[in-house]
Amino acid sequence: MWQRNNKVSRRRREERFENFCKSNTNKDEPREERRRRKVEEKPNYLPSFLLAPVNEAPSKPESTVWKSILLNHTKVEKPPPKYDTNNPKLWKNGRWQGPVIMRSKNNKIINKGAVTQYIQSNIEFSRDEEAWHNSWESTFTPDEWNRMQEIEDAEESEHMKMVFKHSFNKRLEESQRYYAQEGDLDDFAIVMQEDESYERYLQRLEEESEEESEEEDYFDDIV
Repeated sequence: MWQRNNKVSRRRREERFENFCKSNTNKDEPREERRRRKVEEKPNYLPSFLLAPVNEAPSKPESTVWKSILLNHTKVEKPPPKYDTNNPKLWKNGRWQGPVIMRSKNNKIINKGAVTQYIQSNIEFSRDEEAWHNSWESTFTPDEWNRMQEIEDAEESEHMKMVFKHSFNKRLEESQRYYAQEGDLDDFAIVMQEDESYERYLQRLEEESEEESEEEDYFDDIV
């Protein structure tokens, strides 16, 4: 037992002596380099299965979308509006046939604390639920709004003509029926008769004026 321990101690002494010789031969080596080399030369006493290389799962590529957004490299596209104001299906004869969207904004109680309270709010208008305006007119461009106003005026004028024509024809039929039954003119027929007489009078004045103008031109040519 003593001899075996003696042999082990002798072996250790030899290893220490060799290490001492190596350290003396590398005195010029920097201290940090010597420390690193000693750590690398230190034997590993771990089991072999722990020293085997581990097959790591491939990492997922890092998403660069948000990084690009922060760096203004990627343009974030907004979703399209619910209604396309340029869609021809939402227009008819130059007039808007799409939705009229309104919302209340900045509600304010006027008489707060009273029994009957009134709420004042600002109404905003939109045609696509995206762009909001303070008036319905401002939801259109000036050209679009003016064109719609012209179309509405023309339609209103045409409608009034049709109403007057229908009323005139109805009254004319009543006057004709009265004359057929009574043999006399009613108020409508009398007014129409006076109107025709006045029209013939104006026509005669116009013809006389043209004749006088022709005579003056004739005498001017002679002179």
